[in-house]
Amino acid sequence: MNGAQLHAGLDTVARQIGEARYVEAARAVPHLVAAARAHARHSGPGGAETLARAYVVATAVSVKERTDVSWLTADRSVQAARQARNPVVAAMAARAQYVVLRQRGHHEWAAQVADQAVADLSGEERARPVLAHLLLESAYGAAQAGNTTRATSLYEQARDTAARGPATTTWLDAPGPMTSDQVERYGLCIHHVLGDSRAALKHLAAVNGKRLPTREREARVRHDSAKLYCDMGDLPSALALLQQHAEETPQDARRSSVKVMISGMLAVSPSMPGLNQLAVRVGAA
Repeated sequence: MNGAQLHAGLDTVARQIGEARYVEAARAVPHLVAAARAHARHSGPGGAETLARAYVVATAVSVKERTDVSWLTADRSVQAARQARNPVVAAMAARAQYVVLRQRGHHEWAAQVADQAVADLSGEERARPVLAHLLLESAYGAAQAGNTTRATSLYEQARDTAARGPATTTWLDAPGPMTSDQVERYGLCIHHVLGDSRAALKHLAAVNGKRLPTREREARVRHDSAKLYCDMGDLPSALALLQQHAEETPQDARRSSVKVMISGMLAVSPSMPGLNQLAVRVGAA
């Protein structure tokens, strides 16, 4: 498989992720990673860039279910990025590593990764959209760690970075284009974690659902909004969003984090009309 074929395959997987078709993406990733490794042996920095991209895409798939392989793929994306000498590649690999570290609760280590990447790449125009995503992730991680000051500061820095553009990245891969709606979605998540439901609702109201670029992004907004409503005690609103979630992006609705939320709702309100049927549909019953 040559470089053009590899990038075409990775483009396909990136589109599948964007369409929330994770099963198909996961099926294709091992073959593409193996091909990228073979290609990189004799292709110099260009081959290293393709290999880093393959590992970033593999991480984007594996973090959906937080599988152990994401630890390996994120680390290898960083190793390949060092050989690629491309600022966008470096930023994407740093973000992949950050997400894995955050998911596993290594907040201090994750913060070091993010801060170093921002310091190294702050002057790189091409990397700016990915850095904005990384700053948003870092702000969310700081909120999860209970650091309100850092979370707020990083979120404002991310907002400013995103506002300077450009709106798209060189790659099609997750996290996709940087838009104002992505900034508002993270604002929703960050303020929700920090316990400020009023601010979270304001961010939710600012998200334009008709402007979201991918079905995966739509799924993220529905899931995040449902979590907010659930924690506020508005289970009917959460249920309505989750029912739409299962209808429009069924693979995303079967992720473990969604099933945990639905199981928790069942424990609180087992007789709510439609809830048990939803739980059965997504495998949470």
